[in-house]
Amino acid sequence: MAQSDSFVREVRISGDRVPCVVVYRDRQLRDIKAFCFDGRRGSVLSFDKTFNLGSMYVTVSTYMNQALSRSSTGSSPHFFGPIFIRGQSDTDTYNYFFGRLASRLQDMDFQQLRLGLDDQFAVRKSLAFCFRGAALLACTQHLKRNTEHCVRESAGLSSSDRNHFVYAICGDAGLTSCRDVASFDAAVARFRCSHLTDAPDQLRDYFNNR
Repeated sequence: MAQSDSFVREVRISGDRVPCVVVYRDRQLRDIKAFCFDGRRGSVLSFDKTFNLGSMYVTVSTYMNQALSRSSTGSSPHFFGPIFIRGQSDTDTYNYFFGRLASRLQDMDFQQLRLGLDDQFAVRKSLAFCFRGAALLACTQHLKRNTEHCVRESAGLSSSDRNHFVYAICGDAGLTSCRDVASFDAAVARFRCSHLTDAPDQLRDYFNNR
């Protein structure tokens, strides 16, 4: 299909790893260049790794098509961007996908690009490596859900302590509510001196790695 279908751009087969497949249309890249490279006003180019296709995994990118607007709300619709089909979820695998996209977008200024992602460490590490200078924006819904899961799995915390921990990060006045870097850094310092002091090692490691 890579030879006969213009949607299938690349297939990587190496060693004992599951093949990786990159699919997209030229129109999708043109849209990303037109709508996502405009600093604060441009669309966020988002990646979601959570889709399963049988035993394979699918990473889907999306962006807002700012040339269109819904008559009911006036908002721009989300469009699919390049898609990555794979069997592994490690940094090296993601580097293949993001590296290919970065190569096709290399004539653009990555400092004008904002990338949306979930709380997956390998995705964040790969995006930072392949799109140097781009702003990485974490999805607060994913952060909250993953924090709640980690807190539930951590031994030694009462129900009240678990709720306070999550609220201190994702609550109305939590870390995710900070509007600038200075206030965020100050809030993190306070959080380390309070909630993180007596937290279980598993929870402390999770926080420090995020």
